[in-house]
Amino acid sequence: MRRLNTLSPVASSDPRMSAKLNANCIVPILVIFLIILFLILLSFPIRFIRPDGLMCDFIMVTVGLLAVAIFRNVVGIITFDVLTPILWAFIFREVSLLVGIILLTVIFMTAWILRRISDDLKLLLIPKIALIISVVIGLLVFFLVSLEPFRNGERQSASLIFPFLVMLLAAERFVFLQMESGTKTACQAAVGTIIVAVAIYYLITAESSREFIQSFPEIIFLLIAFLLCLGRYGGLRVSELWRFRHLSPMENKK
Repeated sequence: MRRLNTLSPVASSDPRMSAKLNANCIVPILVIFLIILFLILLSFPIRFIRPDGLMCDFIMVTVGLLAVAIFRNVVGIITFDVLTPILWAFIFREVSLLVGIILLTVIFMTAWILRRISDDLKLLLIPKIALIISVVIGLLVFFLVSLEPFRNGERQSASLIFPFLVMLLAAERFVFLQMESGTKTACQAAVGTIIVAVAIYYLITAESSREFIQSFPEIIFLLIAFLLCLGRYGGLRVSELWRFRHLSPMENKK
């Protein structure tokens, strides 16, 4: 009975409780406003700097971080982590979008098959992961050998090292997630990461976005401000609206 009284509307209408709730809401908003104001003042010196290709890529990483936060917190798409979709987007830019998606799909299917086989062999965790990654390396070596007639010297082969290392990390992450949370969750995270990476790929390869960042490099502070505001978001995600659509009044009327 005492617990029910604490949850009653009469208790929630207490002036002291309302003042405390208002203070808890106003203080974070005031802090965010002051941080945004500080970032705006800090952006004026950067306004006179025109970033080159490397600096533009770093700012593009911040754009990708904002995109990942929106996809995960607002849309509700599951990804491996925060940086993996951004790294995959840069890989797609290096090896082309279609080739990158095909390689990741083959790697994930190979990791899934090898994981099932290694479970039957009763292998230990670290040898199992090492075996799966070694087979994936063999597939990547076969891919490099098949591209040998089309390569343009040593420079192009060296530029492919970073994408392949990221793909090996993706295979390791997929196997770990598969063993921790199951195959379904690992597949959902892999598909979600690819979807977010494709969206970021189109953002970082668009000429208009690169020209805008080169003209206004201080946009990085505006992106940080957006991330601060997004961190206070507590509403429903788009995936949750679709998941619980049968609970809506319109569906009940039907």
